[in-house]
Amino acid sequence: MDTGSELIWVQCEDCQKRNKCFGNPPDFFKNTKSNSYNPIPSDTQRLCYLGKCINDFCSYITHYADEFTAEGILAFETFTFGNGPRQNDITGESMIYNLIFGCNRYFSGPDHMKHTIGLLGLGWGDWGPKSLMSQIKTQIEDIFSYCFPHYDESAIDVQGYLKLGLEGNLEDGFSSTALLQFEDSDYYYLNLEVISVNNKKFPILSSVFIRKNNDEGGTIIDSGNAFTDLTPRAYKVLNKTMLA
Repeated sequence: MDTGSELIWVQCEDCQKRNKCFGNPPDFFKNTKSNSYNPIPSDTQRLCYLGKCINDFCSYITHYADEFTAEGILAFETFTFGNGPRQNDITGESMIYNLIFGCNRYFSGPDHMKHTIGLLGLGWGDWGPKSLMSQIKTQIEDIFSYCFPHYDESAIDVQGYLKLGLEGNLEDGFSSTALLQFEDSDYYYLNLEVISVNNKKFPILSSVFIRKNNDEGGTIIDSGNAFTDLTPRAYKVLNKTMLA
């Protein structure tokens, strides 16, 4: 799950070994056996990666900050969610038809990504028609929430959650913070006020983290980025205090 990118993609069964496809082949999406899978023709220019088509179909190439690349065919498919509009009266599941996604044919990246068979991009809706958030914004009213559990390699049953729409109301024991959006930026911003460790607040002015009137500064959150980057003014204080 990545709040810093727009596209949903899954590793498809026609991904060849020579293309360095990661993941376990039995888990790949069997696109050739899906009756609702519909690759997008290459003449749909507003969606296509310009200058490159795959077998007369729209392609995509996505580069990520953690130095990996995904490439494949754009297609329409029916997606099933746990609940929401258009619910099945029997299963309670919600189906959304003709959702644009990427059927991945090539994937390269660092070893820690070798088990990846798909990515859910949650970048906000104004990124364009390929964004999940722009495709389902009416159904979920531009609302989603998520919680990541503490990472523990030895744990088998560690789970977080992702909720879309009004079903995203927090349960007891959880706190939340608003995600801020600006028309000139693709990212989700936070109103960061203070940094603390073990209840010890670092002497950093909150103005350091605020987005300025000239559209500079601000604090973004990106679930797909493994590192935290701070402005030098904040980093120097944090480093000095931690080493004291």
